[in-house]
Amino acid sequence: YALYSGKTNSESRATYGKIIRVFDWNGTLHRVLELDKEISSFDISGDGKNIFAVDGDNVFIYQLWS
Repeated sequence: YALYSGKTNSESRATYGKIIRVFDWNGTLHRVLELDKEISSFDISGDGKNIFAVDGDNVFIYQLWS
């Protein structure tokens, strides 16, 4: 899993993004998730069913479907 912003470092909120790319261990892209909000970091639940996302002040929970 990788958070992607598409912004350069000189842009405002460059470390915030709305796209999470899902890769396997070989680096092959398997899925692209687009969120409704820009986030600064995230974690995946142990069962792989939820994303816990943070935008600095708030925490959001997104459900993943396989």
